[in-house]
Amino acid sequence: WDKKLPVRTRNGRQLWHGPFSQKDRLEHAHWEATQASERIGHALGEPVNVHPAMAVYGPAIPWGVASIRDVDVFSGDKLRKYLRKRPGLSGRPRLTASDIERIYTAAERTLPARS
Repeated sequence: WDKKLPVRTRNGRQLWHGPFSQKDRLEHAHWEATQASERIGHALGEPVNVHPAMAVYGPAIPWGVASIRDVDVFSGDKLRKYLRKRPGLSGRPRLTASDIERIYTAAERTLPARS
């Protein structure tokens, strides 16, 4: 995104990049997560929860992580921290190396690569 334009949110339901609404991007992130959850879950034969997130690169993000339309939005340089400390993961069993490999393999088979 253009780093000269500010990023802001309103009421936890709207995301703006300068004068441009990012509603379509939020909806697309949610759709992608739903598709990934369904396809990977089907391939594994068990439910898989994929939470939508959007890492923004370019402009400054004036918050840590904001949940906007159920999509976590944060600065791209905070991705590692987000993945390590994502809200809602506490209390869930940690994935084993075997779990991660199974999910990765299923995702590789079922999710189309972007060209």
